[in-house]
Amino acid sequence: AQSLGISASDCVDKELDVEKTLLLDAQSTCALLRAAQSDEEYLATLQKLVSGLSHKPTKALLLVRQMIELIKNEHDILKVEHLSARVNTPVRTIQRSFRRYVGLSPKWLIRKYRLHYILSKLDSGCIKINDLLDEMAYSDQSHLINDFKDMLGVTPSKYIQLSQKY
Repeated sequence: AQSLGISASDCVDKELDVEKTLLLDAQSTCALLRAAQSDEEYLATLQKLVSGLSHKPTKALLLVRQMIELIKNEHDILKVEHLSARVNTPVRTIQRSFRRYVGLSPKWLIRKYRLHYILSKLDSGCIKINDLLDEMAYSDQSHLINDFKDMLGVTPSKYIQLSQKY
């Protein structure tokens, strides 16, 4: 988004006009993509179309990519402060970088991946909700329930109940 002169946070939950945003003709772009015979060809075509928009990533962008990978893969990163300590970068700098390059807060992304991890544990059936409270450092069950409801629209027990039906 930065190379297009718009902020990543301005793109979150928005539908963008491909012609105005990427300066591509929508009809010819769609025709080229429809002509692709495989996923590989489709991706190669798409890559050619947008290649002029890419540029060498800055150090800040590379750090954001590294932080996203850490959040995704390191389940002990439960707060932005944990991430800050891991990458030796001030919390405020992390927050500004995420706003600029991701459009979402690091706290939101940490919550998202934390819940993904919890869902995978619940789906496997190998752990109980109370065990997750300790493992994921929730202060109490109501915090876990609130996170669940905010992100998924149901409580953990309702999620388990619904998933057992299928």
